Amino acid sequence: DAGILRDERDLERYVGYIENTLRLLNTTLFRNVKAEVVDLKLKMCEGLELWSKPYIRCFVRCIVATLHHYVGTCAMGSVVDSELRVRGVSGLRVVDASVMPRIVGGPTTAAVVMLAEKAADIIKYGRHISINSNQCQPQDSSYHNHETKKESEPEYFQNPHRKTKKRYRYPQYEKEMEHSQYQQTQKEVVHEVSQNPHEKTKKESDIQFPKTPAIQDKKKSDI
Repeated sequence: DAGILRDERDLERYVGYIENTLRLLNTTLFRNVKAEVVDLKLKMCEGLELWSKPYIRCFVRCIVATLHHYVGTCAMGSVVDSELRVRGVSGLRVVDASVMPRIVGGPTTAAVVMLAEKAADIIKYGRHISINSNQCQPQDSSYHNHETKKESEPEYFQNPHRKTKKRYRYPQYEKEMEHSQYQQTQKEVVHEVSQNPHEKTKKESDIQFPKTPAIQDKKKSDI
């Protein structure tokens, strides 16, 4: 019960709003388009002069409504806990706008959808720690088990004929890495020779580099 029009001052304000609207009918613009107010023929207002103050009061009481979004009747912290479980009640959760301690700054639709998604995750996966003593405990999840991971792997990861995962997964990447490591070794050796004062006369041709790894496609039989 939102207590709409419980205060008579609210009712009188509505009457004034409608009277101001009715005055617009006397303007030149609305006369030219022959505007008129539709009589809804409300049964509760029968016998009253149309658009008089008593009629308008009756009219307002019949049709007034609110577009506000109500929240907080089952607020987190007082009625439900952080996992939306009703305190002191076993096996009951509340998931709607009533669990919001304060209203959000806009329509509640998106916020309620978010609450529903979060509650679904809590119920399915049970990732949260219980903070009260009721018996509504989240179920254990098995979505991280080995069988689920194995089924979700791409088909080429499950090839039984491969020798190593790296060689089968990234053959081209592995060859590029070998080549880059060889080039890095060359740079390090040259740098060491240039920094050593006792090796100034040593020719670059005398430096012993490691053998260049063969960069060629491996046979299919090696994969």
